[in-house]
Amino acid sequence: MSTPAAIRSRYTNERGIVLVISLIMLIIVTLLGTSSANLVRGNLKVVENVEARAAVRNAALAAIEEAVAYGQLLDVTSPAFSATCGGSRSKCVDATGDGTVSSASDIQVTLADPVCKAVMPVKNSSLDVFGSASDASCFTPGVFSLCADALWEVTA
Repeated sequence: MSTPAAIRSRYTNERGIVLVISLIMLIIVTLLGTSSANLVRGNLKVVENVEARAAVRNAALAAIEEAVAYGQLLDVTSPAFSATCGGSRSKCVDATGDGTVSSASDIQVTLADPVCKAVMPVKNSSLDVFGSASDASCFTPGVFSLCADALWEVTA
């Protein structure tokens, strides 16, 4: 049977190397966890910005399409939409899906005045003079007709 002095002398030779190694491993695991949490948080911010940008772009495209369909896009003195908010050329879009367009997280699209970028006269050879009354009204002797195609720039 061992005496308490013998047991004490057996454990006095240990230096605590297991404790030091376990503390080093704990520090390494903590650093890895912290850095991965920061990486995930940064990635979530990037994804949130990409989604917000896509939502705003889709809202702007939908507003431009609605203004074109409403028929008042080029007339800057009349409303561009059937239902406006914040101005005659502004439209609110419910981005959150809560049924209201008054919350701060919804999108307000404002159309700038359209700008004519180019006008190309239509050639008489491309007109259907005998099949279309509008084409017949454009015809005039010469190479080009009285009608023209216009290229408009619309920004929202």
